[in-house]
Amino acid sequence: MKTSPMIPFVALLAGFAGFASAPFALCADEAVVLKALKDEMARSIDRLQMENVERPFYVSYVLDESDVFSCSSAFGALQGAGRNPSRSCSIDVRVGSFDLDNTNFARGGGGAAGVSLPEDDDYGAIRQNLWLVTDRRYKDAVEELAAKKAWLQTNVVTDRPADWTVVPPVEHLEPKRTLTVDEAKMKELTRALSARFTGAAKIQSSSVSLRAAAENRTLLSTEGFHTRTGETWFRLSVTAGTQADDGMPIGDVRVFYGRTAADFPPEAELVAAVDAMIEKLTARTSAPRAEEYIGPVLFEGDAACQVLSELLVQRLSDAHEPLGSRDAGSPFKNRLKKRIAPPFLTVIDDPSQRSFEGTPLLGAFEVDHDGVKTRPVTLVEEGRLKEWYMSRIPTRAIKETNGHSRGGSGGAGCVFARSTNGKSRDELRKELVRIAVEQELPYAIRVESLARPDVTSWGPRASGWYSDGQVDLSAPVAAYRVYPDGHEEPIRGAQWQGVTLRTLRDIFLTSDRMNVMNTVGGGAFVSIVCPDLLVEELEIKKPAPQEAKLPYLAHPSFAKE
Repeated sequence: MKTSPMIPFVALLAGFAGFASAPFALCADEAVVLKALKDEMARSIDRLQMENVERPFYVSYVLDESDVFSCSSAFGALQGAGRNPSRSCSIDVRVGSFDLDNTNFARGGGGAAGVSLPEDDDYGAIRQNLWLVTDRRYKDAVEELAAKKAWLQTNVVTDRPADWTVVPPVEHLEPKRTLTVDEAKMKELTRALSARFTGAAKIQSSSVSLRAAAENRTLLSTEGFHTRTGETWFRLSVTAGTQADDGMPIGDVRVFYGRTAADFPPEAELVAAVDAMIEKLTARTSAPRAEEYIGPVLFEGDAACQVLSELLVQRLSDAHEPLGSRDAGSPFKNRLKKRIAPPFLTVIDDPSQRSFEGTPLLGAFEVDHDGVKTRPVTLVEEGRLKEWYMSRIPTRAIKETNGHSRGGSGGAGCVFARSTNGKSRDELRKELVRIAVEQELPYAIRVESLARPDVTSWGPRASGWYSDGQVDLSAPVAAYRVYPDGHEEPIRGAQWQGVTLRTLRDIFLTSDRMNVMNTVGGGAFVSIVCPDLLVEELEIKKPAPQEAKLPYLAHPSFAKE
């Protein structure tokens, strides 16, 4: 839909009047809260106006309600547990017009303001909180628009897109989600898994944490939007940290996601995963340090998903170009319809898919954070860039939303990477070694996992940042030297060097099997479905030589008294 100049205020107000009186399917406990939101919004759009200053042309309230249970254990002992319900509202006030408003300006402001709301359904208390923040947000918006207009008077801007696109209002009400969790069972699960570390003399610290939540998001706007979306999710994370024999900090993490606890693997499989984690981390304490390396790298499992995310998916997110910013927008903004990946690779984001081969995809959604119905988006087709993630903020190349707003900017949902050049995992490993031998290298590198952005652990840290053409690819956690005779040895401390967006084009082969990773990006869940990736050439640099000293005393559980 094309952008539009400012909608006449009378017509906008008339549309909101119809919205305010429309019958909605409300739960009993929602009636008071929503009435407070709608009444204060109607008053703001009708009467909020400073002297000699234009009134808002748009107001929206986003009500976020969550109920969170969490517990954690270490070495078989419960460390803490609790349940925390919360309610807050994000308030957006826009002054000006769809073509030029107070947002989308790099030199100041232009965002929603948040306020906590009472847990009690108290009509007066809720309106009082909304009134003060809406008033403050309006005053800020007026100043922001004035600063933006002043900047435009002294700067020449060509091909400036509108600040916002006009879209038809949507009414979409999903059932309100509630959290059902067996708290005693979850506490016992974290205790049992954390107890596996009591026999690990080399592990200095560990934690098993569970977090379960029911989240509901309600959007109301003066355009006539009324959407309610909700989800329940469970996350079980196991982290461990220690030091290698020379003092280098190293760590590892295992993460399991689901919509309910029933989506977790059986407890016996979880125990086996923790035991394997302990064994591998213990082995890395005496593993050799990474050396300088330039050659082929095979990314398997979660590592492949994360590489795709950091090299492509994150680079196609948050593509808007704020006025006055030199380097904003997607780094691929000049590559539309051009090749950015190998011709055998196609990448599609389809948030309507809620699972893949039995694994839940938590990135699924029907309505985005702008209230727009989502649709599948072909990001890359046979290696060529077709589109990027769009919210209602236009870019120079793409003007319309594709229903992928996450937190107000374009973002990912459920990403599927398809390859026509897939081989078995064994064939990929053989090809990895073949390339290394061809390049006269003593070994190749295989990576099973990278540091994750959603769970912090000792040692390598997640990054994924992009700057000046360079991608700070997250450091390897589990990496191995693969020798020509087929044997492997773990390495530690590896760090990437010289990774750029062109690294995507160095993907040489993929597997014919798919990996699934649920994670968090841009304040929302993201699901990546991706094959193993064999990259023809990557560079690794040596880790820094300075390390912290080992503890003077032995682990108390294993000390000889």
